[in-house]
Amino acid sequence: MPSARPREPRYRPYCAACNRPLTDVERQRGRCSVAGHRESTCWEFRVELTAPGGQRRQVRRHTDGSGRRLATKADAVRAAAELVGVGPLDRSKVTLRRWLTTWLDEGCGGVDPNTVYGYRRAVGRIVRSPVADVPLSRLSRGHVETLVAWMATPGVREDGKPGGYARTTINSTVIALRAALGAALDRDPPLVPANVAAARPGRRRDALVRKVSSGVGPLWTQAHLQRFLDSSRVRGDIRLYAFYRSLFATGARVSEHLGLAWDGGVGADCRVLSYRQAWTAADQERALALANPGQVAGSGPRRSARRVKPEHVSFSEELKTPDSVRDVDVDSGTACALRELRESQRFVRGGQNVGLVFAQRDGRPYSYKTEAKRFDALCHAAGVPRIGFHGLRRTNATLLEEARVPTFVIERRLGHTSRSVTGRRYIDLTPAMRRVAVEALTRIIDGPLLDDLGGGLAGNVSGAVSS
Repeated sequence: MPSARPREPRYRPYCAACNRPLTDVERQRGRCSVAGHRESTCWEFRVELTAPGGQRRQVRRHTDGSGRRLATKADAVRAAAELVGVGPLDRSKVTLRRWLTTWLDEGCGGVDPNTVYGYRRAVGRIVRSPVADVPLSRLSRGHVETLVAWMATPGVREDGKPGGYARTTINSTVIALRAALGAALDRDPPLVPANVAAARPGRRRDALVRKVSSGVGPLWTQAHLQRFLDSSRVRGDIRLYAFYRSLFATGARVSEHLGLAWDGGVGADCRVLSYRQAWTAADQERALALANPGQVAGSGPRRSARRVKPEHVSFSEELKTPDSVRDVDVDSGTACALRELRESQRFVRGGQNVGLVFAQRDGRPYSYKTEAKRFDALCHAAGVPRIGFHGLRRTNATLLEEARVPTFVIERRLGHTSRSVTGRRYIDLTPAMRRVAVEALTRIIDGPLLDDLGGGLAGNVSGAVSS
């Protein structure tokens, strides 16, 4: 066996039956395109070893030392480490930076690609912080608080924008750190004595890593919504009007809405929208990487999205939760706007058509970041508060609750798995709701007894008196 002076191993998906690596399109799908070869899809690693005499040779393997196929990237990382003699990580020498890099290479515990994309962005912020080179075994709660304080400091953003990171960004970064330290704690032997980024015992929510709950950030009233939709820039462009009206009418996540397709996603009369796929930031990064091969995200000239072709585009077929796969009814005005949009697209679609409802004039998918900036600009032009796409989703839930729509109906329309999530984080208490509560109390205290077929309040009172 040559001595272990290896370069960094490289990993790629592989088909053992075809004896070849997967193509770019197959990588996006996560399996070989040949019929019957789905179970043969695995991972391959390549590593360069140097012999004592200086001769180098490249080793390529898709099985471990016992001959088992490398089913996941994490298996490939462990097999490569065993081959070059790295062995288990030395707890006393592993820094936070090195562990986060290893954790990303191992696939972050097998979570979905969109979660990995968010974790990768969070790790990029952590490795720039003052705590990146702290030994993992010495990491404490104070280091996590130092990370939070550093992220809130003006001038630390990698994009050069003034001020520090937003609280939502800090929160997501700490959550990613908590997941990474949890994986380190699950190692045998553990790399950390405790998960210092986790919530403290006995507390449902920790002040350091609490979720952003309802009431954070502004919401729109009915007047704000109508003013925005009736503004000249929105009402004058059917693409914008249909997009924002249907986005509010459904309360959908913007990734789900950007992935909505005419075929199978919109009914014949445009009264029902079916959410089955999403166009996420991770999907966009994959498409840009295929359109601009050899260029790493965030380095060199800005990657051009105009090179994206239909074969580069692939959608996430697994939505955020199982209940996110749903059919949502819309009002007649929204259906009319969608039909008008469909008619207008028949004359402008070019060779880039991928069948999306909301796409650019040449048929390419919208960019999430570009649309988020455009939404802020349209809010400013219309004179309404900037609430972001998620704020529009919360506005939908709150106004429906204000209109006395049952909470379980709102939950199903939003695609939530729990009614408590809808009530606690999406529905805010509005002045109209307060007035309804006060009027109900007035009727209960000073009004006549409510006597219905089931007995009602009068039946309960008489039962209590007789007992």
